[in-house]
Amino acid sequence: MILNEEQTMLRDTLRDFLAEQAPPSALRSWRDRAGVASFDVELWQQLAELGTAALALPEQHGGLGFGYLGLGAAMEALGRNLTLTPTLGSSVLAAELINRAGSDQQRSAMLPAIAAGEVFAVAVNEGSHYQPNMLATSYRDGVLDGAKTMVLNADLAAQWLVVAQRDDQQVVALVAADSPGIECTTEQLMDGSCVSTVHFNRVAVTELLGEGDSRAAIAAALDIASVAVAAEQLGGAEALLEQTVAFLSEREQFGVKIGTFQALQHRCAQLFCELELAKSALAGALFQLDNGADDIAQLASQAKALANDIYLKMSNEATQLHGGMGVTDEMDIGLYLKRSRVTNQLFGDSRYHCDRFATLGGY
Repeated sequence: MILNEEQTMLRDTLRDFLAEQAPPSALRSWRDRAGVASFDVELWQQLAELGTAALALPEQHGGLGFGYLGLGAAMEALGRNLTLTPTLGSSVLAAELINRAGSDQQRSAMLPAIAAGEVFAVAVNEGSHYQPNMLATSYRDGVLDGAKTMVLNADLAAQWLVVAQRDDQQVVALVAADSPGIECTTEQLMDGSCVSTVHFNRVAVTELLGEGDSRAAIAAALDIASVAVAAEQLGGAEALLEQTVAFLSEREQFGVKIGTFQALQHRCAQLFCELELAKSALAGALFQLDNGADDIAQLASQAKALANDIYLKMSNEATQLHGGMGVTDEMDIGLYLKRSRVTNQLFGDSRYHCDRFATLGGY
């Protein structure tokens, strides 16, 4: 990505901070601790003080004005270090929903809170993913009934934004996390991150975001979240390539550095080319967002599909090129491999996004 001076400083500052305070090895300790939690609250407060929660928010609502390219740079830094934060679920998905579907009063009340580090959760998925034509969670007479899956940050969020069906409209309901009638079960995934399944049994709704049908706002927010995940994935893929090249440059076999073997050099060169292609797709989507594009659905699917593929391939190749050590838990490579599998499913895998890209293109 081509970043301006401020965005470059932001990226470098975050990389340095995370390398010291939350390196990839910290994920191993977090994964193995007692109990289940989506993220380290103390670390998130420090990141919020650095501005991570406010990067792409409107400046009039407490945002820092770094734009979506700045957000992409931050997500890449988080991906490089496998840092678990509510940036995706709260600062991206929830903030975009509020900004696009909320009233002026709601934006003025909630966006500054998100910018300051308050955590919101968005409950949108049912089953494997969000299916707008098959939404079962309902909003009638001021109450919610239904269930949501794969909810990010639900265990530590104070407020939830719940996508529900109201007659022929889709609405976003604001619900306090401690409301009666809510049953929330949080589980840890293979990569150490957490998601929640939430059941709503006649839960009273505080208010709705905006008025009327929020279907377009929901779709746009999910597209931007997909782009943010792609940025995180490419940060992880880039870190894997750097670690693998460094290992090949040091590892000796048959009396020589294995990095001098042309076959291995070709494999790394191919990975580099595919990574750069995915970066270009990501940069295109972020650039269009910064320039006010209203519909980036096709660009978002392109970026997510390419990021899915290269992160999966990079983690597979890195594991193999590290030899037997690549499959041990002591090596960080395995942490990236597991994260690549989880992010591949977030907001749609490659098959879903390739089909969507083709459909949107009229094929």
